[in-house]
Amino acid sequence: MIARCRLLMVLFLALAIPRGTHAAEKVIADFGGLSGFQSASWVAKDLKLFEKYGLDADLVMITGGARSVAALLGGSTQFA
Repeated sequence: MIARCRLLMVLFLALAIPRGTHAAEKVIADFGGLSGFQSASWVAKDLKLFEKYGLDADLVMITGGARSVAALLGGSTQFA
């Protein structure tokens, strides 16, 4: 009985120990201009919220809706 309790305690502690951090996922997001509704991305970048949640975000300006959609469909960006 004591051996089982020790084994369960060791297993619990082994699972409770936090694991090492993994590399941040690379994300490329584009924006079409410098208007107010697009400022949320820049605020999140400045406050390091992307890094906090495990994202390495790169914000790229692509003017024009057609170019933005082409970059998105071509796989150059993940978010538009």
